[in-house]
Amino acid sequence: MSENIDLGSDKFAPGLEDTQNIQINDLKTAAEFISQLRGATLDASGLSPSMIQRLRNCPPESPLGLDQSTQFSIKLFIATLNSSQKTYEGVRAAALERYPEDNILSYHEVKKTIEELTGVTSIAHDMCYDTCVAFTGPFSALNHCPSCRKPRYKEQREGSSTRHPKVPNRVFHTIPLGPQIQSLWSSPDGVKDMLYSVYQTERVQDRLSKNDGTTPFYDDFYSGTDYLAAVSEEKIKNGDTILLFSLDGAQLYEHKQSDCWIYIWVILNLSPDKRYKKKHVLPGAFIPGPNKPKNIDSFLFPGLYLICSI
Repeated sequence: MSENIDLGSDKFAPGLEDTQNIQINDLKTAAEFISQLRGATLDASGLSPSMIQRLRNCPPESPLGLDQSTQFSIKLFIATLNSSQKTYEGVRAAALERYPEDNILSYHEVKKTIEELTGVTSIAHDMCYDTCVAFTGPFSALNHCPSCRKPRYKEQREGSSTRHPKVPNRVFHTIPLGPQIQSLWSSPDGVKDMLYSVYQTERVQDRLSKNDGTTPFYDDFYSGTDYLAAVSEEKIKNGDTILLFSLDGAQLYEHKQSDCWIYIWVILNLSPDKRYKKKHVLPGAFIPGPNKPKNIDSFLFPGLYLICSI
């Protein structure tokens, strides 16, 4: 995975506010986030030991060898993704009534199975009730939002045990990118797709060498001077994953303001006809709304930390 991440650029600015409102404290906080990203390690990433072990080793190189009932369960889960859990369980009950000897997995069992097979899961982090900040990085030890001062945790009932774990008022979920990238390299077709960038880079370089360093046309970002300079300086090498990041609000219901904020990763190693398809656009995080995040760095931090630690 490429480590070509510019931690000093303005894309890691202190938030979504206008730059005229930035204060010295904001800059100090941004510098703290950058400092912690530069020292990122897998062991401190929040991933489970099994996930860390998986990332440090190659993905499976042989067929999974799933039994027919498990295959059916996974196909049923995928087919009902746009429906509710109740729909999955209803179809499962109908199938078991007709074929009681089959071991069709329950909804929770099939989700766990898919997670184990793919390594793709989510990590929850505490956040401000009003979406001001996420309690990550330099905010990780705070018990109140540094912006609105609302409490991080729900108030415990009187007389409850102090040993009882604190319950956050709200959380957001980050989807680790590493396992998703790893899965793209786990099949012959996936490897072929991911090597498209290598072939295209070589093609562009050959075209430039035959035209005195100029190109008669630009057909993709591989022809761009910034990309070619990064390749020439070996900031991007063969086998690196080239990522495009995008963040936006998502309106889940009609006639309402944005209900959540989502960021995604687009895999630029893939050809243009594949990289923007839904199956290849990888989720990064889901941030509950309806308010805009005030300090976007704090919400991006877990995902970026996972990338920097690999």
